[in-house]
Amino acid sequence: MSDTLQPLNRRTEAAIVDLLSREHLMTVACNRADGFPQATTVGYINDGLRLYFMVSRASQKFGNLRHDPRASIAIRSRSGGSAVGLSMGGHVVEVTDEATAAGLSEQMATRFPGVHVYCPSGESTALLQFTPVVVSAVGVVEGRSDPTGFAVVPREPPPSRS
Repeated sequence: MSDTLQPLNRRTEAAIVDLLSREHLMTVACNRADGFPQATTVGYINDGLRLYFMVSRASQKFGNLRHDPRASIAIRSRSGGSAVGLSMGGHVVEVTDEATAAGLSEQMATRFPGVHVYCPSGESTALLQFTPVVVSAVGVVEGRSDPTGFAVVPREPPPSRS
């Protein structure tokens, strides 16, 4: 992959969003206070390229991300055939707006109906939002990884229709 990333085009973004919408598990890697990386697997929901996931406020992951909000995400398609996946680098922030958090929490409960039995809830959890800055789409060609890197360039929203 070259050091200069091309902007993420709409066609590739649509394919990535499709993959994100089909899958439900991702590996989140963040930096520990001692500099070593920490990677854990969590469930997520997405809104376009933005990913949302819940963690315990008492977890090492939450502390690490509060200290350094940079993170990398890895997602592999479970679909048969060639291995296809994503690696994304970006930033994590806590969703603090109560109405937004309630709506996203409801979406998570719908997508993962049995998970609440195993997870802490209420004020002991934090809802986090990951926003990518760089995306690497990884395919397998003739048995070898073939990554293509893209820079996520914010787009202007379409003009409102009055």
